Amino acid sequence: MSANGIRPSMMPIGPVRVRLVGTVRGDANGQETASVNAPNAAEAVAALNRVAQVSGADGVMGVASDYRRAAIAAGPLQSLWRVEVQAWGTAVAAVDETEKAEDKDAPEGD
Repeated sequence: MSANGIRPSMMPIGPVRVRLVGTVRGDANGQETASVNAPNAAEAVAALNRVAQVSGADGVMGVASDYRRAAIAAGPLQSLWRVEVQAWGTAVAAVDETEKAEDKDAPEGD
């Protein structure tokens, strides 16, 4: 395994990043009410893997995420927050060892 955590049989394709945003309502005490609009870190990581697969990657290494919640409005009866979740990592693809061997054996031409 190399210093960046990628196995020798894996080739980095490039960085991948996703950002999910939603709004959440809360009560006067600041407690969130159940909402399907609120993204979470697990959804962001799943979206990250889907984006990498669409780009031709076999997976993502070095995954990290960030969850932020900012108040948009606050009142005596309810509050409103903006929730933002980001996830990022390096897309990698498996390298076929037989192709590597064939490339070494092939003569170099002009």
